[in-house]
Amino acid sequence: MIKKTLKILAVSVGLLAATTATGQAATTTFDFTSTIRSFTTGSVQFVQDGLTLDVSAGFFHQGEVIDGGLIGFLGNEGMYHKTSYGDVNKYIGASGMNEVVEFRFSENVALKSVTFAREIGEGELAYFLDTDGNGALDYIDDEIDVPGEGETLAFLGSLLNVDDHFGLGAMAGGMSSYSIASITVEHISAVPLPPAVLLFAGALGGLGWFSRRRKKAGGFA
Repeated sequence: MIKKTLKILAVSVGLLAATTATGQAATTTFDFTSTIRSFTTGSVQFVQDGLTLDVSAGFFHQGEVIDGGLIGFLGNEGMYHKTSYGDVNKYIGASGMNEVVEFRFSENVALKSVTFAREIGEGELAYFLDTDGNGALDYIDDEIDVPGEGETLAFLGSLLNVDDHFGLGAMAGGMSSYSIASITVEHISAVPLPPAVLLFAGALGGLGWFSRRRKKAGGFA
């Protein structure tokens, strides 16, 4: 009887510990339509649900994304990119240079969706990933249709990549421009072991000790 109980407890502890150790998927939305009305050459940091995001401006040049330009925010009009201080256009576009906004996270995430605040022209989104792990973003696609102002674009299939660094931009010869209201990502959050696991483990250890004492005293079936 005790042997059977030990086996049941061991399996229970193993299953419960395995379930909690794998963590659970958490979805986080970063909203860029706050009251911030400014732009900067540096990065802007956001913290939500324990996940840190640094946003900065860049350009797609000679096959990769390089740092440059300014990242800006204009309340309900969303996040945009400025080529220079003299650039009056408040959107992510390809007028003169291929503008890119870089997103760097504190852990790997899967980009789930992007919601747009404004759309001008053909509205085609360019997508960039660090495919070779060298820290620089590489071109993936530049013909992803922007659904429209206030609309959300869901990322599915091959674009649902898991990484801590990606970019969104425009490479349509000046015909595609938009600003971003928010992005939603999914990440895995570690879940601490609940007290039940510790109680099960304690019971298992106690029965194991009792079993050894019984064997020394004469054994049991």
